[in-house]
Parts: sequence; structure tokens; C-alpha cells
Amino acid sequence: LISPGALQAGCAALCSTWQLNQQQLSELVTAVPELLLTSPGVLKVTASRLKFFLSHSRYWDEWVPRLVARPKLLGRALLFRTDRYDRLDYLKSTHRDGGLSWRDALQMTDEDWQDMYPAYKAWWALKGR
Repeated sequence: LISPGALQAGCAALCSTWQLNQQQLSELVTAVPELLLTSPGVLKVTASRLKFFLSHSRYWDEWVPRLVARPKLLGRALLFRTDRYDRLDYLKSTHRDGGLSWRDALQMTDEDWQDMYPAYKAWWALKGR
């Protein structure tokens, strides 16, 4: 059972990070209600990280307004394990963000990711994770 305060905090995190209006928020939580089972703190961090990486990539930045316009897709993009967003950081930091879509990076299996980017684990370790 989720508390009303946690529910309100999760909705506020989504609205403030992605500048969603009430209609868009309603569409998002109707399409992906399990998102609200995520703790508000994790949801805020996840939403912020996704928006940061997309908006700071010249290859992915066009997706920020697209996701706001398509709340269901935004909701699905926020459902991944938190370590999946590190992949976006890696691609952006190593200037490989033009070689793979952000959605493919999030959806790729761990095995396929490691095969495609064998230096990722070393990069991740250097970042102190």
C-alpha cells in the first residue's frame, strides 16, 4: 500500500522534472501505474537523470519534448533499473551517443551491452560505482 504523501511526492517529482501538466500526468499514470510504486526519491532521480542525459546529447535532445507529448512512452522510459541510466551517461561521456539510440541502450540485455561495450565495466569502476 502506498501512502497518499508518497503518491503526491511521486507525481510532483514527475511534474516538476518534466514540466508535465495535469492531463499529461494523468495519461502517464493511467498508462504506467506501476511507476507510482517506485519511491518518490528514486523516481525523482530517475526522471532527472533521463532528462539530463537526453537534453545534453545533440543526438537525443529532440526526445525531451517528444516524451512530454507522449506520456505513455515517458512512463515506460522511467521503468528501467537505475543502473540502466548509467549506460546513457557512458554513451554521452565517451561520445558514443550518436551510435546508439537511448531507447536501445536502456532496453539492451546486460549480456548484449557488455558484448557491444566491453570497456563499460572499467569506465563504471573508475567513476566509483
